[in-house]
Amino acid sequence: MVVTRESLEDCRCQSHAIVRKKENVVLKRVMIGLFAISMVAMLWTDAKAQDCPFEFTYCFNVGGSLFCGCYNEGSIDVFSRITNLNAPVKLNVEIFGNVGTGCDFNPNCDMTGTLVCDGTPFPGTTLIHGLDVNFPLSGKANQNCKGGTCDIGPFEIDIKKCQGNAANCCFGPDCCPRGTKTMSFTPDFPGAFDAKATYSLPPGKKGPTQIIVESRDCSLAGGTSCCENNSCTAVGGGSCTLFSECSPCEYC
Repeated sequence: MVVTRESLEDCRCQSHAIVRKKENVVLKRVMIGLFAISMVAMLWTDAKAQDCPFEFTYCFNVGGSLFCGCYNEGSIDVFSRITNLNAPVKLNVEIFGNVGTGCDFNPNCDMTGTLVCDGTPFPGTTLIHGLDVNFPLSGKANQNCKGGTCDIGPFEIDIKKCQGNAANCCFGPDCCPRGTKTMSFTPDFPGAFDAKATYSLPPGKKGPTQIIVESRDCSLAGGTSCCENNSCTAVGGGSCTLFSECSPCEYC
């Protein structure tokens, strides 16, 4: 075989073509891999968004029905969503302070946060039990759930209403002064409160008559609730299963 300049040039061209072809195959594989990763990330994000609508603090499955809830700013707004249930529901929420000793849903503990009087904020305010307010602060709402999904709230646990010995009235020296038109309190200090939500169902309904969700060491930050631990108890039959861990606890 005689090697000529033409044959050498032809060999070089074939070698470059093979290298470029291999590079193209590798690039396509990388692009396909990146596309697959991005699709997995999108699907995971969408799934999380469906699992935790509105960044619910808790979401529990009880007998096929989903009970989700959260606590938001202003003073304390309560919101709950129930799916796959066809029955009237009563929701009772109790908010306990978490400043003191032995504060595990203890009405003798205090609560630290931001007091706002006519638009002026006073951060680091501590409301003393028995002196400023009576704990637990409480709120109630009723809803007849039909058609699979129902929302309860949002409703406010309001400390400024004091007519008729209102349960949540802020009446002490650490509250806003007399003559204040608007008053709110946000327990934004890390782990400032514990919350107990009790869902009551009709006695004749198949399954539990009560679902009690306890949220411990909660804070309000970034507009949403952050609770370090959520537990659920079904009373009268059935059991609770954690549906998804929804607490945005990076705020704590």
